[in-house]
Amino acid sequence: MIRLVYLALASWVSIFVAVVREAPAETVALPVPSPPAVTVPSSTVSTTVPPTTTLPLAQATTTTTTTTTTTTTTTVPLPEGKCSEWFPLAIEVGWAIDRLERLGRIMWAESRCLPDVSNCCSYGLTQMEWSAHKHWLKSDFGITNREELFDPALNLLTALWLAEYAEEHYGCWSQPWYMSGDWC
Repeated sequence: MIRLVYLALASWVSIFVAVVREAPAETVALPVPSPPAVTVPSSTVSTTVPPTTTLPLAQATTTTTTTTTTTTTTTVPLPEGKCSEWFPLAIEVGWAIDRLERLGRIMWAESRCLPDVSNCCSYGLTQMEWSAHKHWLKSDFGITNREELFDPALNLLTALWLAEYAEEHYGCWSQPWYMSGDWC
């Protein structure tokens, strides 16, 4: 096998040298990379080609590559249902479209879709419970005042964080709102 590889490389080099010898007078020097060494079990065979070789000008070519980028936008209709007026904002803060219908039912059960609703300790569209969540609301979102949860975008964003946490730790993203419906 080593002999076969050596003969193939030797033939390639002799053909290459023959072409170079027959080159016309008007030529240009082009760098030619050395072919890689061929590795076979228990031995290595390699051949070295001179770093520059003279080739006829007619053989010199230039390649140009052009790349075109096309962007396709697909519009997906939002689901209809309870609190659907808040779905565009929910998507804007990161909620997935496939969760919007249940999110709407949760907002309806919790606040009747009103962003400035509170009961004794829960606030906003999704009724984020301040006493249970105030520590991570402060550390992760910088919320220092429970009334900040009346902001619909902030309320939906923090509810998304809580939903993702619940899904990761309890297997059901809507588990935090279990008191207002059978969501899981």
